[in-house]
Amino acid sequence: MPPRDSAADAEFIVPPARIFVLGDNRNNSVGSRKFGFVPLADLIGKARQIWFSWSNGPRWARIGAEIE
Repeated sequence: MPPRDSAADAEFIVPPARIFVLGDNRNNSVGSRKFGFVPLADLIGKARQIWFSWSNGPRWARIGAEIE
């Protein structure tokens, strides 16, 4: 995957047995756009709840919500 400064219009094809990860703050976090895909074998947990949600202010209905 070639390095990019902005992936807003990029298309990524995730290879088999890999995952694409994103940080919770797109402009100030590191994820697959910077370091590539993560092998599924390296996955050791699963998200189960939203701890905090913000978009021009707190999104109260999402905070603490369970992820199915």
